[in-house]
Amino acid sequence: MPADVLWRPQALRDLEAIEAYYKEVAPDFASVFVAGAFEATRVLSLFARSGRMVPEVGGEAAHEVIYHRYQSF
Repeated sequence: MPADVLWRPQALRDLEAIEAYYKEVAPDFASVFVAGAFEATRVLSLFARSGRMVPEVGGEAAHEVIYHRYQSF
């Protein structure tokens, strides 16, 4: 059964800032980037222990995914 992926509030704020940037410099890419970021983290719902473990955030419970050089956990 897939697990829920919980985004940290700061990660969502960062994603919003990245989207705002792309809306300015590459408007057609902004929504593609955001959709891709959510899709990249979807793998965590299927394989909860995939990605790099983030011990400074929550030990074994927190894993991160790198998407286009951006880190989300």
